[in-house]
Amino acid sequence: MLKNYLKIALRNLRKNKIDSMISIGGLAVGLACCILLVFYVRFEWSYDNFHVNKDRVFRITEKSIQPDGEEFKSLTTSHPLSSALDSTFPEIEETVNMTMEQVQLQIKGRFVNELVTFADPAFFKLFSFPLLYGNQNTALTNSNGVVLSEQKAYQLFGTKNALGKTLDVKLGEQTYTYEVTGIAQQIPVNSSIQFDVLFPFDSFFRTVPKERFEMYKTSWYVGFGETWLILRDGASKKELKSKFPDFIEKNIGDFAVSRKEEMGLQPLNGAYFDQEFTSYITGNTNKLYSSILAGIALTILAIAGMNFMCLTLSRASQRNHEIGIRISSGAQRKQVIFQLYGEIFVTCFMALVLGLVLAEVSSPLFQTITGKAFEVNLISEPIMWLILLAMVLILTLITGSYPALTMASTKAGKLFSSQRTTQRIPIFVKALIATQFALSIAFLIATFTMNRQLGFLLN
Repeated sequence: MLKNYLKIALRNLRKNKIDSMISIGGLAVGLACCILLVFYVRFEWSYDNFHVNKDRVFRITEKSIQPDGEEFKSLTTSHPLSSALDSTFPEIEETVNMTMEQVQLQIKGRFVNELVTFADPAFFKLFSFPLLYGNQNTALTNSNGVVLSEQKAYQLFGTKNALGKTLDVKLGEQTYTYEVTGIAQQIPVNSSIQFDVLFPFDSFFRTVPKERFEMYKTSWYVGFGETWLILRDGASKKELKSKFPDFIEKNIGDFAVSRKEEMGLQPLNGAYFDQEFTSYITGNTNKLYSSILAGIALTILAIAGMNFMCLTLSRASQRNHEIGIRISSGAQRKQVIFQLYGEIFVTCFMALVLGLVLAEVSSPLFQTITGKAFEVNLISEPIMWLILLAMVLILTLITGSYPALTMASTKAGKLFSSQRTTQRIPIFVKALIATQFALSIAFLIATFTMNRQLGFLLN
């Protein structure tokens, strides 16, 4: 029975080749665009989720009122803050200072400018960046040690296992020799923290002019880095924040009170989408952009689905004689319904397979346009299979319900009647076409407007 239904479905597709190509091709393109956008949105929302301790790691934020009355928000903190936090609050397990600075690395006999990261030894305790070679507990404890990414190690030494090799670095006016104490596994692309060269935080002070060294090292009023911390298991973020006002008044005094300084905690798992506090160390974006792209994906799918439904419904009346003959031959109502639903499902499934192929082929171009190296891989995303199959089933039910239920409920005599074509189908099809064109025009207007705005910003 199923084999017979499949033959009939394929025969009808061959019979209406042009319509079939348009309906399957249009739906496939819509599904391909939807798949790419959904993978992109999922990639954006997955930032920093790979960190084991992401729910316990926070970054210190600061707010103050400037003399001109303007509110100032910053993630930049002073150096003494981390040690004071460690000694004052038992809720804090570890703190990490971080900053970035441009230094000069000796590559193939000449010094080249490189933006590098400086961090305290507990860096690898807070963040889940596995080391291919070296001990993460001691990699940053050596004042003349340096951790490289595997890509950077290969670039500098021609091998990933560069443990123990030395690297000349110009910090400030002097040149220092550093030993490679760790090789980090390639940093995930969905990490807001990226580094190729990681130095111990104390090495940063070698870049500071001598006359400013003491000020950078001990002053509470000079900020140049960021302070991260990890809470102990069971510690309350809310309770810790409630203790900050007394802490600020004690350590900074009247200056902090006069500027109404406030300290807060920015969670690691929300840092990428935080628009209130932005960082020069970690990347960030507006979550609204991802939501807009998700809406665009749904709009494209809706337009493609409506196009598919219009073509399917327009062909439905051509099947009256065929269905009439089947009913006259003794076919039951449920068999007719199953056949019509099955044919539409086969068509949708073919469009899905073609859409997946198109998405895979166009993925490199889409990654180039977006600047994000995410992977379109359904094997590693079983939930996406369920979503796509659910979309096919929903489209099958919506598209097939009208012709299947109407034809199966109509007597065979009426299906052969010259008056068999009612006014309901043309009105429904017209409504779908009008909606489809309205969405398409709105989509084009929005695209044109956004393109003009981007051109205005750039030029």
